[in-house]
Amino acid sequence: MAASLTRQAASGAKWTTFASIATALISVVQISVLARYLKPSDFGAVALLLVILEICNVFVRVGFSDVLVVKSEATRRQLSTLYWVNVAVGVAIYALLFLLAPWFGGLFTTVDLTGMARVMGLILLSGALVVQFDALMRREMMLRQLALFRTATQLVGLVVAVWLAVTGYGAWALIFANLAAQLGMNLLLWGIAIQQRWLPGRWGALSEITELLHFGAYRVGASLIYALNSRVDQLSIGAFLGPAALGYYNLAFNLAMQPFQRINPILTQVSFPIFAKVKNDNDKLLKGYRKGLRLLVSVNAPLLLGLAVVAPLLVPALLGPRWQPVVPVVQVLTIVALFRSASNINIGLILAKEKYKWPFYWGLVLLCVVPLTIIVVSKFTGSLVVVSATLAAIHACLFVLGYLLFPRRLLGRFDGSFLSDVGRPVLAACLMMLAVMLAIQEVTWGSLWTRMFIMVALGGTIYAAASLLIQRQHTSEVVEFLRARG
Repeated sequence: MAASLTRQAASGAKWTTFASIATALISVVQISVLARYLKPSDFGAVALLLVILEICNVFVRVGFSDVLVVKSEATRRQLSTLYWVNVAVGVAIYALLFLLAPWFGGLFTTVDLTGMARVMGLILLSGALVVQFDALMRREMMLRQLALFRTATQLVGLVVAVWLAVTGYGAWALIFANLAAQLGMNLLLWGIAIQQRWLPGRWGALSEITELLHFGAYRVGASLIYALNSRVDQLSIGAFLGPAALGYYNLAFNLAMQPFQRINPILTQVSFPIFAKVKNDNDKLLKGYRKGLRLLVSVNAPLLLGLAVVAPLLVPALLGPRWQPVVPVVQVLTIVALFRSASNINIGLILAKEKYKWPFYWGLVLLCVVPLTIIVVSKFTGSLVVVSATLAAIHACLFVLGYLLFPRRLLGRFDGSFLSDVGRPVLAACLMMLAVMLAIQEVTWGSLWTRMFIMVALGGTIYAAASLLIQRQHTSEVVEFLRARG
């Protein structure tokens, strides 16, 4: 059993890694091309719509998908009923979004947000039709197929976005790119559903899925609060500083969060179903949690701190000189991403232990603190850098508090081990960052890309050497895991 889970984890990690790297490259290419054709206000308008869509999507995707991973004993009749509940919720949310679209249109007068909101809402509606198939694939550890599907659909989105941007469609290029990617994913997931005989049957009685709905309701509540807490910065900037400022911030946010958004799923999509399978064995859970935490920090810390130090070269090379205001925002937001990435594994542990109320109550507490703080800072400072620094301070505090409230309570006290698992890779990454900061002042010849590649090579070498010195055992563990057969 343990050996089989290890092979599944290794295989899943490899394929999710492939998808993450591929989609990161696709995303960077898309940002680089579109930054030369779209205005900051275009990015700001789409960023606001994506935040709204993400909040709406919580009601459709999160609660009713995670429950299927934890509750693997759900019957076929229960799955069918739950499927149609998903669809009904999706239709209701889209109808509400359609009716509220004119109100969104009044936020920015320079862009047609009303039409964009109604078209982008189709992503939500089409996603409701396949969310269950995605969850079942994750439950069955079919991560190779999911990785290939996501990569293929991201490529479709890239082609659509670039073509429409070049032909002058402005912000609509991003809208139709997202819609094309979602429709492509729908076709692929329906193909898998037919092959695996997962197609839904008739609607059953709601009483048969009471427990599943109870779990899902708390997950929806917790995820909704998390979405509000994590996106209040963009909502506040859009409201108080305008679409152009939001465009700058959103582009900085996307760049800074690339490692976090692409690397964390490598572990979290694998660890959640694995944690769920061994949820009654605390020793295995602790071992898996610590290994996952080490992997996340050992990879994210050098990438994020490295991104911060090379941002003055990367941003003008990738986006062009007019995006120079993005540089300091990217640098501060990498700290936010580092704390978020290290905390991200907690949710899989909490759900595996079926403590699904905990994230909801935790989110309620944060909802009383985080949004108000960010709104006040946005309104009275008008500075993207200060907003970013405030977020970094908040997430640093949440990282420490989250450990005390969740892993420590569920797995027992392991303070020294926790500090070691996090501190060693961060120390190695800080040494790398310091060395690159000194070197970047001396290397002034060559193009921006040449200088950046030199700094990246130097940073990678220094981090590898520092890791062997400071965390040799952890480094060997990472290499062993990546080389495992599966």
